[in-house]
Amino acid sequence: MKADLTGPARRAGAAAARLGRAIAPLGRGAVADRTLAGLRRHPARGVGIALGLFGLAWWLTALATQRNLPLDAVEMLTWGREWQLAYWKHPPLPAWVLELLYQLGGGSEALLYLASPAFVVLTFWAVWRLAARILPAPLAPLAVLPLVGLAYYGFTAPEFNHNVAQYPFFALVPLLLHRALAEPAGGRARDWLLLGLVGGLALYAKYSTAPLLLAAALLLLCHPLGWRALATRGPWLALGAFLLVLAPHLAALWTIDFLPLGTPAMRAAQAADWGQRLWFPFWFLAGQLFNCLGGLLILAALCLPGRAGSALGDPSSALAFDRFLVFWMLGVPLLAVVGYSLLAGQELETMWGSPFFALLGIAGLLALGREPSRPGVLLALLLGGLLFLAGLAGYAGKNLFEPLVSGRGMRAQFPGEALARELEAEWARLAPGRPLPTLVGSFWLAGNVAAYGEQRPPVFIEARPERSPWIDPQALARDGAVVLWSRDERGGEPGWLDELRAGLCLRGEIRLPWQSWIDLPPLTVHWATFGDVPGGAAGRCERPAAAGG
Repeated sequence: MKADLTGPARRAGAAAARLGRAIAPLGRGAVADRTLAGLRRHPARGVGIALGLFGLAWWLTALATQRNLPLDAVEMLTWGREWQLAYWKHPPLPAWVLELLYQLGGGSEALLYLASPAFVVLTFWAVWRLAARILPAPLAPLAVLPLVGLAYYGFTAPEFNHNVAQYPFFALVPLLLHRALAEPAGGRARDWLLLGLVGGLALYAKYSTAPLLLAAALLLLCHPLGWRALATRGPWLALGAFLLVLAPHLAALWTIDFLPLGTPAMRAAQAADWGQRLWFPFWFLAGQLFNCLGGLLILAALCLPGRAGSALGDPSSALAFDRFLVFWMLGVPLLAVVGYSLLAGQELETMWGSPFFALLGIAGLLALGREPSRPGVLLALLLGGLLFLAGLAGYAGKNLFEPLVSGRGMRAQFPGEALARELEAEWARLAPGRPLPTLVGSFWLAGNVAAYGEQRPPVFIEARPERSPWIDPQALARDGAVVLWSRDERGGEPGWLDELRAGLCLRGEIRLPWQSWIDLPPLTVHWATFGDVPGGAAGRCERPAAAGG
C-alpha cells in the first residue's frame, strides 16, 4: 500500500526527496554501512542506547536551564503531599509520581526532572515493542524515529503533567491488546489482566485516555478476533482488573461530586453558533498537524525512492489484523474527540491532542508497505537528529531568553527557593520555635514555598475548600495560617483574599531578584497571618485594602 501524502506532507516529501538526492553519496560511505548493519544485527541494543541518550539529554537540559520547578510540577507536589485518591481538577497519578520522587530524592529537584523523560522513553519503548511484533525486527526502531520529530515528545514534554503522564498508555494499551488478541485460543490470561490493569491506571493519569479505552473496547466488537475473544474468559478478566483498579478512584470522585469531570467545560469555550461549532474541531486538527510536522517530514524521508525493499510481510490474516489494530487505535480516539467537539460545540485545546500520535510511525511504515530505501533511512536518521537537537535548543532558549522578549520574569526563573527561605526566616522571627503553619494562596506562590521549604506545610489553595479538602476551614482560624499573594499588573489583589480579609494581619512584603541574567524588576510577595497570631500582636494588625485597590 502506498503512503497517501497530501498537502503539507506532499510538499515535505518533495523537499525531502531533493535533500535525499543531495546526500545520497553518504549512503555509500563506511559510516552509513556500519550504522545500518548495526541496526539490523542488534536492533534492541540500538534502541536502548538511543532511548537512553534521548532521556539523558532532556533531563540534563531541564536541569541546566530550568531554574525553578515548572508550574505543573509545583501544583502536583501541592497535591501529592496529601496522597488523595481524587483531586479537584485531574486524577491523581502524576501527583503521586512526583511525590514519590520527592520522597525518594529527599526533595531533590534532579529526581523530579527525571519524570518527564522517563515517561516519554517508556512510550517510545512500548511503541518499539509493538512495532517488533508487527514489522521485521530491523525496521521496528524506525517506527519510533518519527516520534522524535513531534513537538509533543520534545519541546513541550519536560514539564511533567497529566498530558505527559498519559503518553505511555497510548502505546501500552495497543501493545497489550495486540498481545492478547494475536495469541491463539483467546490469548493468555496474563496479557488480559495486564491490559485491564494498565487501562485502569490510564484513567488515573488523565481522563482523556477514555477515548483510547473506548477504541480498545469497540475493537473487540468490530473485528473477528475480538468477537471470538469475547467467548473466552480473557476480556472479562481484563474488565474485572480494570474495575478493581478504578473502584477506589470512583468512590473518591463520588465524595467530591465528580468535580474534576467538569474541568474541560470550565477551561474551554462553548460554541455560540454553527460557525464556531465547525471552527473548533478544524482549529484543533490544524494544531495537531503543526505539532506533527516534524514527524511527517521524517515519514516522508522514509518514502524516498531507491532500490526497492522487500514487502512488509505477506497479505495474511495476521498482517491484516496488525494493520487494522494500528490504524484503529491511532484513528478512533482522535476521531472520537473531534466528533465530541463538533456535537457538543466545545473548544479543544491543542495540547489535548498530544497523546494520540504514539502509533504514527508504525502506521506510516505499514502505509509504505515496503522496507525504506537506504537513502530514505539515512535521511530520516539525519532529520530525526536535527529535530531532536532543535527541540533541545528551543527549550533551552525559551528558558534562558524569554524574559529578554517579554521584559518580565517567567516561571522558569522564579525565585521559589529564595522565597521559601525568606518566609521561613520571617516566620521564625515572628514565632520562634513554632513550625510554619498552613499556607494560603495560589498553588504557585504557596506551592513554591511548600515545595522548597524545609518544613513543607500543607497548602489551602486560594482559600477554596473544594480545591483543598485536606484543610478544615473552621480549624484554620484556631490554628493560624500564613497567607501569600502578589498584585497583578494593575496593582489589584486576588479576589479570593476577600474570604479571609476580616481575619488578616499584614506582616509585610518580600522582595527578591529573579533567577535570570537579565536585569528585571524584583518579585514582590505580600504576606500576612490569619487566625491565631503569635507573639500577642493581634492588636497591631493592618488590614489589606479591598481587592482591586
